[in-house]
Amino acid sequence: MDNRKFDVLLKVADCGNLTRAAALLGYTQSGVTHIINNLEDDFGFPLLHRTNRGVRLTEEGRRVLPIIREMQRLDARLQQEKDLIQGIASGSICIGSFSSISTHWLPKVLSDFQRRYPNIKVEILEGSTAQLVRWLQEGLVDICFFMLKEGQLFDEIEIMEDPYFAVLPKGHPLGGHKAVTLDMLRREPFILYRTPEGGNEDLGEIMKIGKTAWNVRFSSNYDYAVISMVENNLGVSIMPALVLRDHDQNVETRPLLPAVSRKLGIAVRSRSDTSPAMRRFIACATAILLPDDG
Repeated sequence: MDNRKFDVLLKVADCGNLTRAAALLGYTQSGVTHIINNLEDDFGFPLLHRTNRGVRLTEEGRRVLPIIREMQRLDARLQQEKDLIQGIASGSICIGSFSSISTHWLPKVLSDFQRRYPNIKVEILEGSTAQLVRWLQEGLVDICFFMLKEGQLFDEIEIMEDPYFAVLPKGHPLGGHKAVTLDMLRREPFILYRTPEGGNEDLGEIMKIGKTAWNVRFSSNYDYAVISMVENNLGVSIMPALVLRDHDQNVETRPLLPAVSRKLGIAVRSRSDTSPAMRRFIACATAILLPDDG
């Protein structure tokens, strides 16, 4: 079968919308529909359900999609190896990341990577921890920058410990302390950061400590909105240092007592099964983010 047809199917499945997939691929919607119809004829069963809200995979489509994705990944890896033998570094990488990492880490890495390997294309998808884990498991992304946790069955490289801070309005009484305990924060109106999926993965374990309930008054799935609410004296919050970087001018920040941090790093499904483009990107990223280890 034509691999280009598989590219179209994967894009449609990822977008859940024929029109959006067509725009991203540079095709017309009728062209994408024609390709999907041809694929379904080749397979002998429907791959997509069409609805007024978009498209979704059929049960048969869900069964074959991981195999198709793996075939496309191996085909791309083969092409990259062929190019490498000929002295050309080519290919593409899809990176999953937090927004704060995309803002503070990736620009420096991408600048150096693009200078070294101008023929390798990079796509970035931002999501929550749960989304990033699922995308990496399913092969939707090749590399993830996210919070490393026990039980994640990936090959990981730890980059840094990212400490959490109490975030307070300017002039808040707790600002008179060098460090702030969780019990102190529990007595205050609290602003909770929630991920787009409705959880609070980063803060979940912290907020389980102690028996006193939190006085949650507001919540938001946008981290900088939480900072803005603190600035406007609507409450206090807890946020990691990387998120607060360059956005803490109008708030007070104090270390937590006892100190709490999260581990941030890079993850791939398997270091032994990475493409040449992925290996080059990881080497570039670790050289910049872990200069003392190089």
